[in-house]
Amino acid sequence: MARGIVMEAEAPANFVYGIPDLIGLDDEIFALKDWIVRQSKKNTRPFQLVPGTTEMLETLGKRYPLSVVSARDTRTTMDFLNQFNLVQYFKCIATDQTCEHTKPFADPILWAAREMGVSPEACLMVGDTSVDIRAGKAAGAQTVGVLCGFGEESELREHNSDMILAMTAELVQVLGE
Repeated sequence: MARGIVMEAEAPANFVYGIPDLIGLDDEIFALKDWIVRQSKKNTRPFQLVPGTTEMLETLGKRYPLSVVSARDTRTTMDFLNQFNLVQYFKCIATDQTCEHTKPFADPILWAAREMGVSPEACLMVGDTSVDIRAGKAAGAQTVGVLCGFGEESELREHNSDMILAMTAELVQVLGE
């Protein structure tokens, strides 16, 4: 099945988000987006942290190497992580420009696995959209969909998430304390 056909079956926002990457204009479009955000005053909505995230990271970070794989730009990703003092928990941080392709491609997950010194099969990709699940599956990682973000349960199931949790913090119980 052609890649475009697969993406068209996704939610419209995920399809539109992947178009620049497919046609090789992602660098230019994301640079333009970044410039527009900097020029506008519309980006004043404060970041919010999902309840239980810090405690979860403290617990899991003692047992596992952790990384961030984001399709957002570096500035926005780092602003969020710095606002909540979360950088300390991650061995590496992949953003939209870390690899040639971003999610739903496997590239950033494969990069993070290499940086953490683990095989992709030993990774657990946790995400709230079908794009996250698709990227994890493409990399050979295990996947957990979470319902505390943007994705819908039906999309996560459709893309064969290995597990679906209501909240990310539930990972502590799933992985054992």
